[in-house]
Amino acid sequence: KEKERLTLLRSIKAALQNKQIELGSELAPADEVAMVLKMIKQRKEAAEGFRKGGAEDRAQHEDWEASQLEAFLPPAPSEEELETAIDAEIAKLDPGARNAKAMGAIMKAINVAFAGRPIDGKAVSQKIKAKLS
Repeated sequence: KEKERLTLLRSIKAALQNKQIELGSELAPADEVAMVLKMIKQRKEAAEGFRKGGAEDRAQHEDWEASQLEAFLPPAPSEEELETAIDAEIAKLDPGARNAKAMGAIMKAINVAFAGRPIDGKAVSQKIKAKLS
């Protein structure tokens, strides 16, 4: 009986089915999370655009949809989990290679380690920079 929520669920299902057809195979959980994250980002960008255009009611609806979509995501890793994973990846590096150039390799390893869980890439990169400096 919740029409807006039902419409949102149908849009999630359609997006996942379209991605599955595009890939030609079943989606991995990480792919599903990536799709939901993409949909959240789209909603947030749309809300920002509506606010700039003076359509606050439509912006609030987009914000609501983004918050509803976030409920479908698995829990994000805790700060402790991220810190531990970053420290472990840095420890694997040769002491001479612990510089800003190693950041890409560490970011890739962190993304692989937490595949299927939402992480804030910008926050993670800042933590890595701080530890490598």
